[in-house]
Amino acid sequence: MDITLVFGIIATLILVSMVLSGISYNRQQAMKKRRAQINRFKHQADELYGVISLLLKIDEKYELICELQNIVVNSLHGAHSLAPEDPLLASSYQTQAARFQQLKTSTRENKASCYTTNDAELNQAMSQLSHLSKVLDIYKNRGTIAVAKHQDLCNHLQTLRVDLDINSNLFQADNFAANGDITMYQMHLKQALEVLKRSTIESTEKHERIKYLSDMLTEVKKTNVVIADQKLLQSTKPKINTESKFKY
Repeated sequence: MDITLVFGIIATLILVSMVLSGISYNRQQAMKKRRAQINRFKHQADELYGVISLLLKIDEKYELICELQNIVVNSLHGAHSLAPEDPLLASSYQTQAARFQQLKTSTRENKASCYTTNDAELNQAMSQLSHLSKVLDIYKNRGTIAVAKHQDLCNHLQTLRVDLDINSNLFQADNFAANGDITMYQMHLKQALEVLKRSTIESTEKHERIKYLSDMLTEVKKTNVVIADQKLLQSTKPKINTESKFKY
């Protein structure tokens, strides 16, 4: 066989091998990129499940919950579009989309109560809400949440944090009153009053609550007696408008 022909065949085989290797490499890179995109979408959804669950327990309004649920649905839709053959992704997307439709009608499985029952629960909830504030900033910077809506949601979140802190302390104060523990009653009542005074939210209701709680604290210091039937949490429960004004 002619030496030139041999070298030609070898060169052709090498060239074909390089082309096939290039195709294989490009496919691997494309698959790697697609997996990374899917994982990013799934992480976006996973990041919000916990805080949505918390909000369903403590937030009687629906604007913030629906905004976060909308992000979850869009994230899962993105992941499902990249991996339509994945049954778990398909199921998660369908479940969360159905849940979003339910929330848009102001329907939930439980009645919201804006308080926790102990310090550990309160600290965990406040930590989640603090992280949520950063998450809202991220989605605003990405353009996912409009600037005006972001401001409304942040204002609501701040109000929710204040109410949760105050009400959780009042709930514990009521419990200690029922048990005759005047010291712990005063401590939690004082903490609730301090949170209320520090809050930047100004309203007639705020000043009325400050006066009421201050009077209660002064009275118990003067008499060293707590009336267990006089519930602080019920007496200072914030008036919450559950009407949804945002459309999706």
